[in-house]
Amino acid sequence: MRTIRSFSPTRRLLLRYFHAYRQVFFYAALFLAGVLAGALFLKSVSPETLKNLSVLVGQFAKRRGEQDMLTTFTTSFTSTALMLGVLFVCGFCAVAQPVIVLLPFFRGLGFGYQAGYLYAQNGFTGVGYVALVLLPNMLLSTLILIYGCGEAFTMSTAYYRAAKQEGGSRLINLQNYCIKFLFLLFLVLIVSLIDTACTFLFSRLFTLV
Repeated sequence: MRTIRSFSPTRRLLLRYFHAYRQVFFYAALFLAGVLAGALFLKSVSPETLKNLSVLVGQFAKRRGEQDMLTTFTTSFTSTALMLGVLFVCGFCAVAQPVIVLLPFFRGLGFGYQAGYLYAQNGFTGVGYVALVLLPNMLLSTLILIYGCGEAFTMSTAYYRAAKQEGGSRLINLQNYCIKFLFLLFLVLIVSLIDTACTFLFSRLFTLV
């Protein structure tokens, strides 16, 4: 009984924390599911398809190591900013919830395939490349997008309720919504600088197939 009592407050705190950030955990779980599906995808495709996709991944890794810092920064910023823009627009659509929910999964799907291929073709060299070059940007930018998913989903749901005349219009705060996404865009800028630094510092340490 003493052990149960000692753990009871901790358990309540964890449950309260999980409830407060349940959306974050949900989107993170979708991203991880996408990573797993992308890695498993390598085992199910035909050799010809795998060869074609492998060319794309190999060329991407090679270009990333050879391009200048400005190009790396522009590419990194644009790719994440476009996804953030899609989420921003989805927030104004009353039926965009499925798109918002699936975005983290498909992002994880692409990363899972890319990381799985680099490991399959390059072994621990590929693991090092993923850990030092790709993973920092992927983790940080995904956290930004997960927060954006939560904001877009809330806004989209508010428009849906407003269309159904269920009082959703009271939850619509366009100014606050726009300010939050501008702040997220600023964070994307910072993450893109980090991604550029990681690429410049570490990509030349690896020779990939």
